[in-house]
Amino acid sequence: MNLRYYSSERWDFELKDLFYVMNLLNKVNERVCPVEVILDKSEEEIWKNDMLPQTRVIKKNTGKTAAEWLKSGSGNLYVYGTLAVVENGAVQWITKYEGVKETLEDILENPEKGIENLLDEIKEKPKDENAVLNNFIQSGLIRGQSKREVEVGIKHLEERYKERGWNEKDYNSAKNLVAKKIDLVIENEDEIWLIEGKSEFESKKAEEALGQILLYEELYHIDHNPEKTIRKAVVFGESSNPHLFESLGEISLVEKAFKRHEIKVFIEGRDF
Repeated sequence: MNLRYYSSERWDFELKDLFYVMNLLNKVNERVCPVEVILDKSEEEIWKNDMLPQTRVIKKNTGKTAAEWLKSGSGNLYVYGTLAVVENGAVQWITKYEGVKETLEDILENPEKGIENLLDEIKEKPKDENAVLNNFIQSGLIRGQSKREVEVGIKHLEERYKERGWNEKDYNSAKNLVAKKIDLVIENEDEIWLIEGKSEFESKKAEEALGQILLYEELYHIDHNPEKTIRKAVVFGESSNPHLFESLGEISLVEKAFKRHEIKVFIEGRDF
């Protein structure tokens, strides 16, 4: 678990306050836990890759969604000046401005407990799908440009909307039924990988993933009519069953079903 501070070349605080925050960050890095300062990413990039996929976790830990923290009523983004607690590469908790100073001061008052004192409950939570996918991307097993939460099924709906003259209520009802979001899409020169992520390898999640990725493939073809080869994969987090990898026969049986549909299976702790 570590801290991440999002900043930019323009100041997030008054100059004296910025120096104060940077000094606190340096002390936390030296005495308590690793601190990463992000200076070279746009607010839109941070929002899309770090905050939006974690909005449910942020809501659970802070009482507010990522949008409530970082967007104005008119939709403008205000990401710079945000302090985040990060675990397994995924944002778990955020605060801004005065909360940044107060949080850093609190951590330094109890350095022996570190940030675990601030977010005790996080260590007890199972790893979420976003963290598993972050680790998978970093493994480099599939290289290319990564996109998260890729929406599909929209083109189909818009065509039906025009044909049938649907009103907004009908359109939204159909969208809730048909439109989906692919957890991860990785595109390189030759292939496009459609990837579903699951927090752990277990029977029910495997069943869900098999159906989801097949539907995503169909909708992606309809929306994008891709010229590149479409490949499919499911990425699972480590199983909560400590004896999982002793049951190689059972694992191979599940993987055989995926292989029949040309879906590659990756399991954390075994493959990456």
